[in-house]
Amino acid sequence: MVLGCFPADYPPHPESRPSIISTVPQVTVTIQYDTDTQAVIVVDKRHEWAVHRALGEAMQPESAPVLPLRGVADVAGVTVNVEDNGAWDREMVHALSDRLRWPAVRRVLDLVATASPAAVPYKEALAEAGIETDKLRAELASMSKLCRDLFGRKAWPMTARQGMAGGSKTGYRMPKAVAEWWLEASRPSGPANADGGPRAGSIA
Repeated sequence: MVLGCFPADYPPHPESRPSIISTVPQVTVTIQYDTDTQAVIVVDKRHEWAVHRALGEAMQPESAPVLPLRGVADVAGVTVNVEDNGAWDREMVHALSDRLRWPAVRRVLDLVATASPAAVPYKEALAEAGIETDKLRAELASMSKLCRDLFGRKAWPMTARQGMAGGSKTGYRMPKAVAEWWLEASRPSGPANADGGPRAGSIA
């Protein structure tokens, strides 16, 4: 993916250019120069966010890029790895939210997204769900099936792991960018339908 075009003298000193790339470990980056006017940075899409961050850290006030630097969640085409659940992008998160029919699971996902990047203990998630343990497990299993139907694999937009939130119980954590996508999708314009189904305008 081409991230964008920057002045050829960005950064101002050629010797500082390697420092930009060195902040992105194990990533192959190609920099192509167009005469003396532009430098085009080409990188695998999955590492785009890291290069944006590195450029932002290296940038001097007097050398602003042509394209604005944005947060990971605002960059089109970005995928974010959810530990134990693979890569997620904005479209996947919205697709799940549009089809999620279990209000208790939505409340749990809203809670975990709001707490991101901190982990949420299972006890807090259960209290937020407002249902019995067995019922929550069944609804989470239903979300797993939905994700398999949508994406061809069992995957959640959050990680569930024992001890993640301290102690021996299971905890839940969602990457910050995924959390932003989820809250954007889950709370776009008022409360959910009474049956917990898709909101008006969403895909059934």
